[in-house]
Amino acid sequence: MKHYVIYHNVANRGDVAERNANEPFAILTNRPVAGAIGSRVWLISGRGSPTSFQLHYTFTADDAESGEDYGFEHRLRGSDGFLFRPPVLLNTKPWFADLKATQFFSRGLAEITRPDTIEGLLSIAPTFRSLAPNATGDTTYPDEVSSDATYFEGSVVQVLVNRYERDPSAREACLAEYGRVCSVCKCDFAERYGAIGEGFIHVHHITPISQLGSDYQIIPERDLAPVCPNCHAMLHRTNPPLTIQELARLYTKHRRA
Repeated sequence: MKHYVIYHNVANRGDVAERNANEPFAILTNRPVAGAIGSRVWLISGRGSPTSFQLHYTFTADDAESGEDYGFEHRLRGSDGFLFRPPVLLNTKPWFADLKATQFFSRGLAEITRPDTIEGLLSIAPTFRSLAPNATGDTTYPDEVSSDATYFEGSVVQVLVNRYERDPSAREACLAEYGRVCSVCKCDFAERYGAIGEGFIHVHHITPISQLGSDYQIIPERDLAPVCPNCHAMLHRTNPPLTIQELARLYTKHRRA
């Protein structure tokens, strides 16, 4: 998969618009977009002097349409995205100087060609590490799901991914309600690991997909819960999975032992 960056100058274009959770991810550009279809796009803004560079969101570009209504030639839209709240400051990232020097943000939409830059961006958004060259696998842990699942196979592990857990709007609604702290052990990755842990958490689907009908309507605040990878794995050690409350009691009991 190719990766592209687009630069948003706040002084010239205003703040990055807030996304509606029901709308697709999108960017506007006057650059050719045909080569970007199927690629991952990263939107970076810059403001102030000296310039503060921030990463706002990333998504897979699915299609393009005319951007005439917005004053641009093209509007590139996509899904499978991640919204960084708050935006991630990039100035201090060791790989960012090379990105800034080689991508010439004034060009608009541009392909990222350096593998270390791609790896640096993906390290901020662990959900998408499976899209990197030679990646070790996707970091969203699976629930047991039916035939609508998607498979990602790497050199170490095969992952069966629940489409509800990967849906960006459902995930964001869950995290907006409960935060990015494990519902079982209360692990906060940013607190424990610093910047590399910012925003990282798994989302667990409480009811096994195999028990749901095809017309099931997910309510993220009811049906999803943030959990760390270890607790997510432990929830699925039984069939049906343990409840959040059951595993929390086990965790508390044995931590004190």
